Amino acid sequence: MSAEAELEQLQVEYVELIEGHPPSTWSPNLFRVVNAAIRLQFGSEQPIAPNGKPRLSVVGGTVRS
Repeated sequence: MSAEAELEQLQVEYVELIEGHPPSTWSPNLFRVVNAAIRLQFGSEQPIAPNGKPRLSVVGGTVRS
């Protein structure tokens, strides 16, 4: 599968998932994971928790709080 075809397939899957599970039904934990993934991809800073530590981190491909 070409990179373009793979991207198109992933976009279709994303739309299907969002339509089947709209963000209005998401838990706070799911929002945290999605936000962390977007920050990881685009290099945005992680928010800092009141204790001064990042709220989430990615360890071995796993998002942890």
